[in-house]
Amino acid sequence: MTHKRQTRWGGHAVQNTLGIQVRNDDITNLALYHTEARTRLDTTSQAAVLETTGGVYAQNEVEWTPWLRSMVGLRADATRFRVDDRLNAVNRGATSAGIVSPKGGVKFGPWGSTEFYVDAGQGFHSNDARGVLATRDPTGAPITPVTPLVKATGAEVGVRRRDAAFAIDPDRVDAAARFRIAFRWGHLRISPQSGQSPPWGRVCKLLQAATMAHVRR
Repeated sequence: MTHKRQTRWGGHAVQNTLGIQVRNDDITNLALYHTEARTRLDTTSQAAVLETTGGVYAQNEVEWTPWLRSMVGLRADATRFRVDDRLNAVNRGATSAGIVSPKGGVKFGPWGSTEFYVDAGQGFHSNDARGVLATRDPTGAPITPVTPLVKATGAEVGVRRRDAAFAIDPDRVDAAARFRIAFRWGHLRISPQSGQSPPWGRVCKLLQAATMAHVRR
């Protein structure tokens, strides 16, 4: 649910946005089976997972000049993980985690039909609920639970061109951008031989790329 309000501040056009999101994932049978020729021979892991996430966010946009606009935002999320491991009671339980993600950006233009922009911010992903609560793998060996919510940081610089007079497709938008994403993660790996192995450690990954796109509004 989102609410937007437009107003003016110091002679500048301002738009404030407030929102809330709720998501509930109820998986009654999350399992890994040992099979041969499509015949089920054994059960490596089996659990029921309930994961509920709620988030609130706020965003402020200001048009400082006809060619300069800014945006800042903040989002807070909380997630509750509940796992009912049907093969190993030690791995049953529930836990909660929260995270805050800021963002910001600046747009320059348009000049003619072209504008430039710079954005940066943080986000996150949630790890497998089973890995968040598990302390033993199917062989009985101890494992370390993984981080529930993992932060990611990204930045992007790009250019967009809108040309309503374009003869073939007046709704076409051409865009080119370069972005960089850095993220950490730890997750549960499952192998047919040993079941759940110890989670991979927190690893920092960098993803850099340049993209070009042609889209329609």
